[in-house]
Amino acid sequence: MKPHNLETIRLFNRLYYTRPFFWSRLPIRLTLKGESVHLAKSDKFSDTIAPLVLSFLCAARMGLAAFLGIRNPDTTPLGAFMVFVYQWFFGVHLVYFFLNVMINLGFGDLLIHTAALGLPYVEQLRKAVPAQRKLSRRPGLLDYTIRFLVWAGITFPPPLCIPVIFLRLDPEAIIMSFISGKFPEIYSLAVWLSFGWTNALNLFLFLVRYFIVLLLTMDLFRCVLLLAIIIIGLGIQLFKNLIDFADAYFDRVLSLGRQSDMQHLKVYSHVAIIYRTYAAIGKFGSFITITVGGASFVLFLYIVIRTRSKMPLVFILLSIFGALVTVYVQMLVCNFGAYINQKSKNLLQKYKKGLRSIGDLRKRKEMTRWIRSLQPLAIHVDLGEVTLFILDKEGKVFVFRQMLEYATSAILA
Repeated sequence: MKPHNLETIRLFNRLYYTRPFFWSRLPIRLTLKGESVHLAKSDKFSDTIAPLVLSFLCAARMGLAAFLGIRNPDTTPLGAFMVFVYQWFFGVHLVYFFLNVMINLGFGDLLIHTAALGLPYVEQLRKAVPAQRKLSRRPGLLDYTIRFLVWAGITFPPPLCIPVIFLRLDPEAIIMSFISGKFPEIYSLAVWLSFGWTNALNLFLFLVRYFIVLLLTMDLFRCVLLLAIIIIGLGIQLFKNLIDFADAYFDRVLSLGRQSDMQHLKVYSHVAIIYRTYAAIGKFGSFITITVGGASFVLFLYIVIRTRSKMPLVFILLSIFGALVTVYVQMLVCNFGAYINQKSKNLLQKYKKGLRSIGDLRKRKEMTRWIRSLQPLAIHVDLGEVTLFILDKEGKVFVFRQMLEYATSAILA
Protein backbone atom coordinates (compact mmCIF):
# COMPACT_ATOMS: atom_id res chain seq x y z
CA MET A 1 0.00 0.00 0.00
CA LYS A 2 1.11 3.58 -0.59
CA PRO A 3 3.12 5.08 2.31
CA HIS A 4 0.91 8.17 2.10
CA ASN A 5 -2.21 6.05 2.66
CA LEU A 6 -0.58 4.26 5.59
CA GLU A 7 0.03 7.62 7.25
CA THR A 8 -3.57 8.61 6.55
CA ILE A 9 -4.84 5.47 8.30
CA ARG A 10 -2.55 6.11 11.28
CA LEU A 11 -3.86 9.68 11.48
CA PHE A 12 -7.47 8.49 11.25
CA ASN A 13 -6.99 5.98 14.08
CA ARG A 14 -5.26 8.59 16.23
CA LEU A 15 -7.84 11.35 15.72
CA TYR A 16 -11.16 9.54 15.45
CA TYR A 17 -10.90 7.27 18.47
CA THR A 18 -10.04 10.01 20.96
CA ARG A 19 -12.21 10.47 24.02
CA PRO A 20 -14.35 12.33 25.06
CA PHE A 21 -15.47 12.97 21.48
CA PHE A 22 -15.76 9.30 20.47
CA TRP A 23 -16.83 6.88 23.20
CA SER A 24 -17.45 3.89 20.94
CA ARG A 25 -15.48 2.40 18.10
CA LEU A 26 -16.80 1.51 14.66
CA PRO A 27 -17.94 -2.00 13.63
CA ILE A 28 -14.90 -2.40 11.34
CA ARG A 29 -11.36 -1.59 12.47
CA LEU A 30 -8.34 -0.65 10.39
CA THR A 31 -5.06 -1.82 11.91
CA LEU A 32 -1.50 -1.53 10.64
CA LYS A 33 1.24 -4.13 10.98
CA GLY A 34 4.38 -2.75 9.40
CA GLU A 35 3.42 -1.73 5.85
CA SER A 36 0.36 -4.00 5.66
CA VAL A 37 -3.24 -3.07 6.42
CA HIS A 38 -5.65 -5.42 8.17
CA LEU A 39 -9.42 -5.15 8.41
CA ALA A 40 -11.24 -6.77 11.31
CA LYS A 41 -14.68 -6.64 12.88
CA SER A 42 -14.84 -5.26 16.37
CA ASP A 43 -15.06 -7.96 19.06
CA LYS A 44 -17.09 -5.74 21.40
CA PHE A 45 -20.86 -5.83 21.26
CA SER A 46 -21.06 -2.14 22.18
CA ASP A 47 -18.99 -1.19 19.10
CA THR A 48 -21.50 -3.04 16.92
CA ILE A 49 -24.76 -1.90 18.50
CA ALA A 50 -23.82 1.72 19.35
CA PRO A 51 -23.44 2.95 15.71
CA LEU A 52 -26.65 1.13 14.80
CA VAL A 53 -28.68 2.79 17.56
CA LEU A 54 -27.01 6.18 17.09
CA SER A 55 -27.65 6.24 13.34
CA PHE A 56 -31.31 5.32 13.91
CA LEU A 57 -31.75 8.07 16.52
CA CYS A 58 -30.05 10.62 14.24
CA ALA A 59 -32.32 9.67 11.34
CA ALA A 60 -35.38 9.98 13.62
CA ARG A 61 -34.14 13.35 14.87
CA MET A 62 -33.67 14.73 11.36
CA GLY A 63 -36.92 13.23 10.14
CA LEU A 64 -38.86 14.85 13.00
CA ALA A 65 -37.20 18.23 12.35
CA ALA A 66 -38.03 17.99 8.63
CA PHE A 67 -41.63 17.01 9.42
CA LEU A 68 -42.05 19.93 11.83
CA GLY A 69 -40.49 22.30 9.32
CA ILE A 70 -42.94 21.19 6.61
CA ARG A 71 -45.90 21.25 9.00
CA ASN A 72 -45.11 24.76 10.22
CA PRO A 73 -43.40 26.30 7.19
CA ASP A 74 -41.10 29.26 7.69
CA THR A 75 -41.81 31.91 5.08
CA THR A 76 -38.21 33.14 5.01
CA PRO A 77 -35.80 31.74 2.37
CA LEU A 78 -33.49 30.58 5.15
CA GLY A 79 -36.29 28.58 6.78
CA ALA A 80 -37.16 26.92 3.46
CA PHE A 81 -33.48 26.14 2.90
CA MET A 82 -33.18 24.49 6.31
CA VAL A 83 -36.10 22.18 5.50
CA PHE A 84 -34.10 21.01 2.47
CA VAL A 85 -31.07 20.52 4.71
CA TYR A 86 -33.04 18.46 7.25
CA GLN A 87 -34.42 16.27 4.47
CA TRP A 88 -30.97 15.73 2.98
CA PHE A 89 -29.42 14.82 6.32
CA PHE A 90 -32.38 12.55 7.00
CA GLY A 91 -31.54 10.63 3.82
CA VAL A 92 -27.84 10.53 4.71
CA HIS A 93 -28.54 9.16 8.19
CA LEU A 94 -30.89 6.56 6.72
CA VAL A 95 -28.07 5.40 4.46
CA TYR A 96 -25.74 5.36 7.47
CA PHE A 97 -28.25 3.22 9.39
CA PHE A 98 -28.75 0.89 6.42
CA LEU A 99 -24.99 0.42 6.03
CA ASN A 100 -24.70 -0.55 9.70
CA VAL A 101 -27.49 -3.07 9.21
CA MET A 102 -25.78 -4.56 6.14
CA ILE A 103 -22.46 -4.82 7.99
CA ASN A 104 -24.16 -6.73 10.78
CA LEU A 105 -25.86 -9.00 8.23
CA GLY A 106 -22.56 -10.15 6.74
CA PHE A 107 -21.34 -7.56 4.24
CA GLY A 108 -18.57 -6.64 6.65
CA ASP A 109 -17.27 -10.22 6.54
CA LEU A 110 -17.18 -10.12 2.72
CA LEU A 111 -15.26 -6.87 2.82
CA ILE A 112 -12.75 -8.23 5.33
CA HIS A 113 -12.34 -11.43 3.31
CA THR A 114 -11.73 -9.46 0.10
CA ALA A 115 -9.05 -7.35 1.78
CA ALA A 116 -7.42 -10.47 3.24
CA LEU A 117 -7.19 -11.96 -0.26
CA GLY A 118 -6.41 -8.86 -2.28
CA LEU A 119 -3.91 -6.82 -0.25
CA PRO A 120 -1.28 -9.60 0.14
CA TYR A 121 -1.60 -10.50 -3.54
CA VAL A 122 -1.02 -6.89 -4.56
CA GLU A 123 2.22 -6.96 -2.58
CA GLN A 124 3.30 -10.17 -4.36
CA LEU A 125 2.64 -8.65 -7.78
CA ARG A 126 4.35 -5.43 -6.74
CA LYS A 127 7.55 -7.36 -6.00
CA ALA A 128 7.32 -9.17 -9.35
CA VAL A 129 7.01 -5.91 -11.34
CA PRO A 130 9.51 -3.38 -9.93
CA ALA A 131 8.82 -0.68 -12.54
CA GLN A 132 5.08 -0.61 -11.86
CA ARG A 133 5.78 -0.73 -8.13
CA LYS A 134 7.31 2.76 -8.15
CA LEU A 135 4.30 4.22 -9.97
CA SER A 136 1.81 2.53 -7.62
CA ARG A 137 3.40 4.09 -4.54
CA ARG A 138 2.99 7.70 -5.66
CA PRO A 139 0.10 9.55 -3.97
CA GLY A 140 -2.52 11.05 -6.25
CA LEU A 141 -5.19 13.72 -5.96
CA LEU A 142 -7.58 11.25 -4.37
CA ASP A 143 -5.06 10.37 -1.65
CA TYR A 144 -4.49 14.03 -0.82
CA THR A 145 -8.26 14.61 -0.80
CA ILE A 146 -8.84 11.86 1.77
CA ARG A 147 -6.01 13.21 3.94
CA PHE A 148 -7.56 16.70 3.79
CA LEU A 149 -10.97 15.30 4.78
CA VAL A 150 -9.45 13.49 7.76
CA TRP A 151 -8.16 16.81 9.10
CA ALA A 152 -11.33 18.68 8.07
CA GLY A 153 -13.57 16.32 10.04
CA ILE A 154 -11.78 17.32 13.25
CA THR A 155 -11.04 21.02 12.68
CA PHE A 156 -14.13 22.32 10.83
CA PRO A 157 -17.15 21.13 12.90
CA PRO A 158 -16.31 22.89 16.22
CA PRO A 159 -16.26 26.45 14.82
CA LEU A 160 -18.97 25.86 12.18
CA CYS A 161 -21.47 24.53 14.72
CA ILE A 162 -21.39 27.77 16.72
CA PRO A 163 -23.24 29.99 14.17
CA VAL A 164 -25.67 27.14 13.49
CA ILE A 165 -26.61 27.09 17.19
CA PHE A 166 -26.70 30.89 17.48
CA LEU A 167 -29.09 31.16 14.53
CA ARG A 168 -31.19 28.27 15.91
CA LEU A 169 -30.80 26.30 12.69
CA ASP A 170 -30.12 22.97 14.41
CA PRO A 171 -32.88 20.33 14.56
CA GLU A 172 -32.77 20.38 18.36
CA ALA A 173 -33.99 23.99 18.35
CA ILE A 174 -37.10 23.25 16.27
CA ILE A 175 -37.84 20.10 18.30
CA MET A 176 -37.43 21.92 21.61
CA SER A 177 -39.67 24.78 20.41
CA PHE A 178 -42.34 22.28 19.43
CA ILE A 179 -42.17 20.47 22.80
CA SER A 180 -42.24 23.69 24.84
CA GLY A 181 -45.18 24.94 22.77
CA LYS A 182 -47.18 21.74 23.26
CA PHE A 183 -46.20 21.21 26.90
CA PRO A 184 -45.36 24.60 28.51
CA GLU A 185 -45.19 22.96 31.94
CA ILE A 186 -41.93 21.27 30.87
CA TYR A 187 -40.29 24.65 30.31
CA SER A 188 -41.72 25.91 33.61
CA LEU A 189 -40.21 22.91 35.36
CA ALA A 190 -36.83 23.61 33.75
CA VAL A 191 -36.98 27.24 34.93
CA TRP A 192 -37.87 26.05 38.44
CA LEU A 193 -34.94 23.61 38.47
CA SER A 194 -32.60 26.44 37.46
CA PHE A 195 -33.90 28.53 40.44
CA GLY A 196 -35.49 31.04 38.09
CA TRP A 197 -32.22 31.95 36.35
CA THR A 198 -33.39 31.97 32.76
CA ASN A 199 -30.00 33.16 31.53
CA ALA A 200 -28.33 30.16 33.15
CA LEU A 201 -30.98 27.87 31.67
CA ASN A 202 -30.51 29.34 28.19
CA LEU A 203 -26.75 28.97 28.48
CA PHE A 204 -27.13 25.35 29.59
CA LEU A 205 -29.50 24.57 26.69
CA PHE A 206 -27.12 26.31 24.28
CA LEU A 207 -24.21 24.13 25.41
CA VAL A 208 -26.31 20.96 25.29
CA ARG A 209 -27.47 21.72 21.74
CA TYR A 210 -23.91 22.61 20.70
CA PHE A 211 -22.36 19.39 21.97
CA ILE A 212 -25.17 17.25 20.55
CA VAL A 213 -24.78 18.77 17.08
CA LEU A 214 -20.97 18.68 17.30
CA LEU A 215 -20.65 15.06 18.45
CA LEU A 216 -23.26 13.71 16.03
CA THR A 217 -21.74 15.61 13.11
CA MET A 218 -18.24 14.35 13.89
CA ASP A 219 -19.54 10.79 14.32
CA LEU A 220 -21.26 10.95 10.91
CA PHE A 221 -18.08 12.38 9.41
CA ARG A 222 -16.10 9.54 11.01
CA CYS A 223 -18.33 6.93 9.37
CA VAL A 224 -18.10 8.63 5.97
CA LEU A 225 -14.31 8.82 6.24
CA LEU A 226 -14.01 5.15 7.19
CA LEU A 227 -16.12 4.21 4.17
CA ALA A 228 -14.02 6.49 1.95
CA ILE A 229 -10.78 4.90 3.15
CA ILE A 230 -12.10 1.33 2.80
CA ILE A 231 -14.12 1.62 -0.41
CA ILE A 232 -11.94 4.13 -2.28
CA GLY A 233 -8.52 3.76 -0.67
CA LEU A 234 -8.63 -0.02 -0.23
CA GLY A 235 -11.41 -1.11 -2.57
CA ILE A 236 -11.33 0.76 -5.87
CA GLN A 237 -7.59 1.42 -5.80
CA LEU A 238 -6.98 -2.20 -4.81
CA PHE A 239 -8.58 -3.49 -8.01
CA LYS A 240 -7.01 -0.76 -10.10
CA ASN A 241 -3.62 -1.86 -8.79
CA LEU A 242 -4.47 -5.52 -9.38
CA ILE A 243 -5.37 -5.01 -13.04
CA ASP A 244 -2.41 -2.64 -13.58
CA PHE A 245 0.00 -5.18 -12.09
CA ALA A 246 -1.54 -8.01 -14.12
CA ASP A 247 -1.01 -5.94 -17.29
CA ALA A 248 2.55 -5.01 -16.31
CA TYR A 249 3.27 -8.66 -15.39
CA PHE A 250 2.22 -9.81 -18.88
CA ASP A 251 4.49 -7.19 -20.48
CA ARG A 252 7.33 -8.53 -18.37
CA VAL A 253 6.48 -12.10 -19.39
CA LEU A 254 6.55 -11.08 -23.07
CA SER A 255 9.91 -9.34 -22.65
CA LEU A 256 11.37 -12.52 -21.12
CA GLY A 257 9.74 -14.79 -23.72
CA ARG A 258 7.98 -16.91 -21.09
CA GLN A 259 4.36 -16.59 -22.20
CA SER A 260 4.13 -20.35 -22.80
CA ASP A 261 4.27 -21.15 -19.07
CA MET A 262 0.77 -19.57 -18.65
CA GLN A 263 1.69 -17.87 -15.38
CA HIS A 264 0.13 -14.62 -16.59
CA LEU A 265 -3.21 -16.43 -17.08
CA LYS A 266 -3.00 -17.73 -13.53
CA VAL A 267 -2.44 -14.16 -12.34
CA TYR A 268 -5.56 -12.93 -14.16
CA SER A 269 -7.59 -15.86 -12.83
CA HIS A 270 -6.49 -15.05 -9.28
CA VAL A 271 -7.43 -11.40 -9.76
CA ALA A 272 -10.85 -12.48 -11.10
CA ILE A 273 -11.42 -14.71 -8.04
CA ILE A 274 -10.66 -11.80 -5.69
CA TYR A 275 -12.94 -9.57 -7.74
CA ARG A 276 -15.85 -12.03 -7.61
CA THR A 277 -15.55 -12.01 -3.81
CA TYR A 278 -15.95 -8.24 -3.88
CA ALA A 279 -18.73 -8.23 -6.53
CA ALA A 280 -21.64 -8.40 -4.09
CA ILE A 281 -20.32 -5.40 -2.15
CA GLY A 282 -19.47 -3.52 -5.34
CA LYS A 283 -23.00 -3.91 -6.72
CA PHE A 284 -24.61 -2.61 -3.56
CA GLY A 285 -22.04 0.12 -2.92
CA SER A 286 -22.14 1.48 -6.46
CA PHE A 287 -25.95 1.62 -6.41
CA ILE A 288 -26.01 3.49 -3.08
CA THR A 289 -23.23 5.89 -4.13
CA ILE A 290 -24.73 6.75 -7.50
CA THR A 291 -28.26 7.08 -6.13
CA VAL A 292 -27.35 9.27 -3.14
CA GLY A 293 -24.83 11.29 -5.17
CA GLY A 294 -27.28 11.88 -8.02
CA ALA A 295 -30.13 12.90 -5.72
CA SER A 296 -27.83 15.23 -3.77
CA PHE A 297 -26.58 16.86 -6.97
CA VAL A 298 -30.17 17.51 -8.13
CA LEU A 299 -31.05 19.01 -4.73
CA PHE A 300 -27.98 21.29 -4.55
CA LEU A 301 -28.37 22.45 -8.14
CA TYR A 302 -32.05 23.18 -7.51
CA ILE A 303 -31.14 25.32 -4.49
CA VAL A 304 -28.45 27.22 -6.40
CA ILE A 305 -30.62 28.04 -9.42
CA ARG A 306 -34.08 28.51 -7.90
CA THR A 307 -33.15 30.32 -4.67
CA ARG A 308 -29.95 32.21 -5.58
CA SER A 309 -31.67 35.62 -5.33
CA LYS A 310 -33.27 34.88 -1.94
CA MET A 311 -30.60 32.99 0.01
CA PRO A 312 -27.54 34.41 1.79
CA LEU A 313 -24.36 34.09 -0.24
CA VAL A 314 -22.74 31.66 2.20
CA PHE A 315 -25.52 29.09 1.74
CA ILE A 316 -25.36 29.43 -2.04
CA LEU A 317 -21.61 28.78 -1.89
CA LEU A 318 -22.18 25.74 0.33
CA SER A 319 -24.73 24.42 -2.17
CA ILE A 320 -22.29 24.93 -5.06
CA PHE A 321 -19.62 23.10 -3.07
CA GLY A 322 -22.08 20.26 -2.35
CA ALA A 323 -22.95 19.96 -6.06
CA LEU A 324 -19.27 19.81 -7.01
CA VAL A 325 -18.51 17.19 -4.36
CA THR A 326 -21.38 14.93 -5.41
CA VAL A 327 -20.37 15.16 -9.08
CA TYR A 328 -16.76 14.40 -8.12
CA VAL A 329 -17.82 11.29 -6.17
CA GLN A 330 -19.91 10.03 -9.07
CA MET A 331 -17.12 10.71 -11.56
CA LEU A 332 -14.73 8.85 -9.29
CA VAL A 333 -16.86 5.70 -9.12
CA CYS A 334 -17.81 5.78 -12.81
CA ASN A 335 -14.26 6.49 -14.03
CA PHE A 336 -12.72 3.70 -11.95
CA GLY A 337 -15.43 1.28 -13.09
CA ALA A 338 -14.88 2.18 -16.75
CA TYR A 339 -11.09 2.04 -16.32
CA ILE A 340 -11.09 -1.43 -14.75
CA ASN A 341 -13.51 -2.75 -17.37
CA GLN A 342 -11.59 -1.31 -20.34
CA LYS A 343 -8.18 -2.31 -18.96
CA SER A 344 -9.31 -5.91 -18.44
CA LYS A 345 -10.76 -6.05 -21.98
CA ASN A 346 -7.50 -4.75 -23.44
CA LEU A 347 -5.51 -7.23 -21.37
CA LEU A 348 -7.56 -10.17 -22.67
CA GLN A 349 -6.97 -8.92 -26.22
CA LYS A 350 -3.24 -8.81 -25.51
CA TYR A 351 -3.42 -12.40 -24.29
CA LYS A 352 -5.06 -13.44 -27.55
CA LYS A 353 -2.46 -11.62 -29.65
CA GLY A 354 0.30 -13.23 -27.61
CA LEU A 355 -0.86 -16.67 -28.75
CA ARG A 356 0.76 -16.07 -32.13
CA SER A 357 4.21 -16.46 -30.63
CA ILE A 358 3.42 -19.90 -29.14
CA GLY A 359 4.99 -22.53 -31.38
CA ASP A 360 3.64 -25.61 -29.64
CA LEU A 361 0.19 -26.27 -31.17
CA ARG A 362 -1.05 -28.27 -28.17
CA LYS A 363 0.02 -25.58 -25.76
CA ARG A 364 -1.60 -22.90 -27.93
CA LYS A 365 -4.97 -24.73 -27.95
CA GLU A 366 -4.84 -25.14 -24.19
CA MET A 367 -4.11 -21.46 -23.69
CA THR A 368 -6.87 -20.53 -26.17
CA ARG A 369 -9.45 -22.47 -24.16
CA TRP A 370 -8.23 -20.85 -20.96
CA ILE A 371 -8.40 -17.33 -22.40
CA ARG A 372 -11.93 -17.94 -23.70
CA SER A 373 -13.02 -18.85 -20.17
CA LEU A 374 -11.77 -15.51 -18.80
CA GLN A 375 -14.24 -12.61 -18.55
CA PRO A 376 -13.54 -8.86 -18.38
CA LEU A 377 -13.86 -7.32 -14.92
CA ALA A 378 -16.79 -4.97 -14.46
CA ILE A 379 -18.58 -3.09 -11.68
CA HIS A 380 -22.31 -3.82 -11.83
CA VAL A 381 -24.96 -1.47 -10.46
CA ASP A 382 -27.65 -3.72 -8.96
CA LEU A 383 -30.89 -3.33 -7.09
CA GLY A 384 -31.41 -6.67 -5.38
CA GLU A 385 -31.16 -9.33 -8.07
CA VAL A 386 -31.76 -6.92 -10.96
CA THR A 387 -28.70 -5.60 -12.82
CA LEU A 388 -29.43 -2.02 -13.84
CA PHE A 389 -26.26 -1.35 -15.87
CA ILE A 390 -22.50 -1.94 -15.97
CA LEU A 391 -20.05 0.85 -15.23
CA ASP A 392 -18.25 0.82 -18.56
CA LYS A 393 -17.90 3.81 -20.89
CA GLU A 394 -21.54 3.63 -21.99
CA GLY A 395 -22.73 3.19 -18.40
CA LYS A 396 -20.74 6.23 -17.28
CA VAL A 397 -22.38 8.41 -19.95
CA PHE A 398 -25.80 7.02 -18.98
CA VAL A 399 -25.30 8.02 -15.31
CA PHE A 400 -24.45 11.64 -16.06
CA ARG A 401 -27.13 11.99 -18.75
CA GLN A 402 -29.81 10.77 -16.34
CA MET A 403 -28.52 13.02 -13.57
CA LEU A 404 -28.70 16.10 -15.81
CA GLU A 405 -32.18 15.15 -17.03
CA TYR A 406 -33.47 14.83 -13.46
CA ALA A 407 -31.84 18.14 -12.50
CA THR A 408 -33.37 19.91 -15.51
CA SER A 409 -36.84 18.48 -14.77
CA ALA A 410 -36.63 19.53 -11.10
CA ILE A 411 -35.51 23.06 -11.93
CA LEU A 412 -38.14 23.63 -14.62
CA ALA A 413 -40.97 22.13 -12.55
